[in-house]
Amino acid sequence: MAKLDLLSLLKNAAQAIEENQSTLNQADSWNGNHGDNMVEIFNLATQAIKNNPSASPAEQLTEAGKALAASKSGSAQVYADGFAQAAESIQGKEMTPENLVPMVQSLMGAGGQSSDVDNPITGLLGGLLGDASSDQDDKLDLGDVINAGFSFVKSKNKGEDTVSSLVSAIMGSSPSAQSLHRSQSGELVASSLLKSLFDK
Repeated sequence: MAKLDLLSLLKNAAQAIEENQSTLNQADSWNGNHGDNMVEIFNLATQAIKNNPSASPAEQLTEAGKALAASKSGSAQVYADGFAQAAESIQGKEMTPENLVPMVQSLMGAGGQSSDVDNPITGLLGGLLGDASSDQDDKLDLGDVINAGFSFVKSKNKGEDTVSSLVSAIMGSSPSAQSLHRSQSGELVASSLLKSLFDK
């Protein structure tokens, strides 16, 4: 599969966050600065990746996580962990469409650390993109596939497009879904990252 450029992916996420910065600030009833924090988070992350252009995607994600760990914001700490988990999910791999979904799941704290083979949302995505690897089916937990499929179909039935439906399935198991402003920013990040799968 074709390689994806991690820096471009994160720049897309940063742009989506910047465009919605004031909306995210308004959704944050606690401090009113979630949008500002998210802009800072993705600026720090993209800068860390720019500073390590020849590193592997996993190394770049690790550096982004370290840069965020130094920040005082609660959201930065959440994303520092997410970037560290995302680095683990693609350790030893290139950034490709095939491993983008597990990376996004990990980034969002939604349990994407499992391998591509036993990841239910990746299995679901494989079906959508026409990747019929029948030998993967026995390794998927039926309950996980049903839950991921149910979230996806429910979103599609509500008229959401494929990316939005995938985001709903991922965010359904993300800790970010428990707070309105983090849920909104998480959906922006996940959808901007996954959009590249369907941009032809």
